[in-house]
Amino acid sequence: MVSVRTLALVLASVLTVGSPCALAQLTITERLSLTGTVEAVAGGRLTIRDDEGGRHEVRVQKADEQSVPLADGRLLAFPADVRISGPVDPAKLKPGQVVCFRCRLSARAATDGEVSEITVVDAGDATVGVAWSHGTPEGNTAADCVVTAAVLRASKGRLAVELPPDTPFKKKTVIACKLTGSATAVIESRDLRRIEPGATVVRLEGVRLDTGDVVAKTLVAENPAAATIAARGDDALENKYRSLSAEPPTEPRLVRSPHFAFLTDVSDREWAVIRDKLERMVGLLERFFGRKSTGVVEGFIVRDLAAWPRGMLQEPMGIEKIRRREGVCFTTSLGPNRRAELYSCTDHGVIQRECVHGFCHLTFGSTGPTWLAEGVAELGNYWRDGDPAVEIDPVGNGYRADLAAWPWKARFRPLAAGVRSTATVQAARGWQASGVTVEKDLAYAIAAPGTWRTTKAGEPCDADADGDAGRGRLVAAVFHDFTLTAELPLGAAATFVAPTAGQLFLRCADDWTQLADNEGEITVTISRE
Repeated sequence: MVSVRTLALVLASVLTVGSPCALAQLTITERLSLTGTVEAVAGGRLTIRDDEGGRHEVRVQKADEQSVPLADGRLLAFPADVRISGPVDPAKLKPGQVVCFRCRLSARAATDGEVSEITVVDAGDATVGVAWSHGTPEGNTAADCVVTAAVLRASKGRLAVELPPDTPFKKKTVIACKLTGSATAVIESRDLRRIEPGATVVRLEGVRLDTGDVVAKTLVAENPAAATIAARGDDALENKYRSLSAEPPTEPRLVRSPHFAFLTDVSDREWAVIRDKLERMVGLLERFFGRKSTGVVEGFIVRDLAAWPRGMLQEPMGIEKIRRREGVCFTTSLGPNRRAELYSCTDHGVIQRECVHGFCHLTFGSTGPTWLAEGVAELGNYWRDGDPAVEIDPVGNGYRADLAAWPWKARFRPLAAGVRSTATVQAARGWQASGVTVEKDLAYAIAAPGTWRTTKAGEPCDADADGDAGRGRLVAAVFHDFTLTAELPLGAAATFVAPTAGQLFLRCADDWTQLADNEGEITVTISRE
C-alpha cells in the first residue's frame, strides 16, 4: 500500500550535497510510506514493487557511507535506518559470519546441552565474547550465557565458532556446539548488502526530491527463506582483525605496508582491512601486468578533516576531493625517480582505485592512455576478497555492455509478401536482430505470444506489458546507415508501417541499467501485409 502526502507548500530542506562543507537547496516534494516487494538490488539502489503494483526506484544510504549518490551524480547526506531480517539454514552458515546464541558453557569452554536458536548479526556492530547471565561459573560447572563469535564451520546438527584469544578463555578459542533437530537461524542486520530480491518490504519511509530521486529514511525488510546467507567479501577480514581497536586516533599517525605508506586518522582495525585489500590488489596487478611493483605509494587517507593539523595537507585539489568523498593520486617524475601521492576519503573502493594509478606510475612511469588507466583503476575498485560482484558509480549503475552489445554479424533478408519469419527475443538483452529487412512505408504484422520477466522477483508479463511505463513491452526500431529510428511500440500483436528501409531490430523494453535481472524469451513471428 502507498500513502503519499503531497506537501501543500513546497518544503525546502537544506541538505549536505557533495561534502560536509557544500550546501545545496533541495526540495522535498513528497513524503512516501509504502510496503511491497524488493524486485532488484543494485548497490545502494532498490527496485520496489508496492502492494498496488506501482514500481519505485529507491536510493538508500549505506551504513558505512556518509552520503547517497543521486541520479545526477551529486552526493546527499541522508542517513537511513535499515533493518533486515529473515530465516536461514543453520547448516549453511559461512565462515567469518558473526553469530549470537544462548547456551550453557563452563569456564573451560565446554558446552552442556544443545543450541536451538542462532542469530546472524553484523560484524561491525557485534561485541564478540561471552556474556554470562549470572556470573562466571567455577570448575566444570556450566552456566547460562550468550556467545557472540565468528563461525568457524557449520554442518547439520553442529556449529563451531571462534573467539579471539583471552575472550574470555586463555587457552581455548573454539567453542563447538550441538544443535537441536529443529534449530533455527535468522539474520538481523542493518547492512543494506544483506537484502535479497524477493524480500518483503514491511515498511519504507522516504522522500521524493525535486530531482525526481526517491531516498529512504527508514527501511524494514524481511528476506525470503534462504538456504544460505551470501558471504560478503569483507566478512573474513573484519573477523580477522576483530581484536584491533575500532576507535579512531585523536590525531593522524603513520601507517605502513610493503607497498604503501600513509598518514591517516582511521582506526587500527580499519587500516588493517584497507592494508590487506591494497596488498592483495598489488598481487593481482603484478600478475595482470607481469611486472613487479617498484616503489611505495604515499599519501593521506582522511576520515575527519577537522582532526588534521593546519598545513599538514597541502594540495588544495586533494583536500577538495576528500571533502567530496572522492580521491586523487598525484604523480611526479624527476629523471628515474618517480613519486605517487594519494589524497583520499576512507571509502575503500576509492582508495583502491586511486592506488592503481599510483602502482602504474611507479612501475611503468606512466598510467597509460585514459581508457586504460581508468579502466584498470575501476577494476581496482571492484577487487574484494571473495567477492566477484561489481558495483559501479552512478549514473550508469547496472549497465552491462555484454547484454547491450550490438549484433554486427547478424544476417538479414527481405521478406516477401505472404512469407513469415521468426526470431527469438531475450528479455535480458538489448537490441536483437530480427533477421528481416523492411521497406519504407510497407506494413508488417507482428505476433509475439508468451511471457517474460523484467525483474527477478517480479510477476511474468506478456509482450503488451500494460502499465508500468511500458516495461516488458516488445518494441522495435529500424537500423539504416548507422542510424536507429525512434522506438516503435509493438506488443503481443501489432501491425506497423516501416518509417524507413533498413534492418529490423527488436527488444524487451526496460531500463538499460536493469537488463541483467530480466528472465525469459519470446518467439516473434513477422510477416508482410
